[in-house]
Amino acid sequence: MKKILFVRHGKAESASWEVDDLDRTLTDQGKYDTEMVVDEISKRLELDGQNTFLVVSDAKRTCQSAAIYESKLALPKRVCNIWKNLYGDYTTSEFVEYVAEKVPNEYDNLIVVGHNPTLSDIVNQMAIELDCWMSTSSCVCLAFDMSSWSDLEARSAELYFSLFPSEIR
Repeated sequence: MKKILFVRHGKAESASWEVDDLDRTLTDQGKYDTEMVVDEISKRLELDGQNTFLVVSDAKRTCQSAAIYESKLALPKRVCNIWKNLYGDYTTSEFVEYVAEKVPNEYDNLIVVGHNPTLSDIVNQMAIELDCWMSTSSCVCLAFDMSSWSDLEARSAELYFSLFPSEIR
């Protein structure tokens, strides 16, 4: 059994002409919501550096969100990998190809910290049946009945759980 935890970054400062989009940082609310969601995840899913691989886009807000996951889940820094192109539009087939090629099989869990609309699109395409729009700081965990990441296919996952900050507050 392999699981992918899709995480949308926390709420970020508003877009402006003065700050490049990749340089936008989390707001206090974004940090709070992300911490709250991670606390709830830790009750539902056993994640540690021995079985968890983390990939994150190169935007500041996703790196900050990933750092909260690393800290609260006690994941070693070595499991965090920057996926530069994750910021842009990624197709489901490109996602499947990346995971099959880049995620070592010794990891049973994968955390992907990214952006909308790409993240919501991929989540909906990976699940057997799901229609979900990921709000900031939300997560969706999908379970795949497979032993190797190279066996990953679209429309093959069951929803394990989803968490939205509005449900926890």
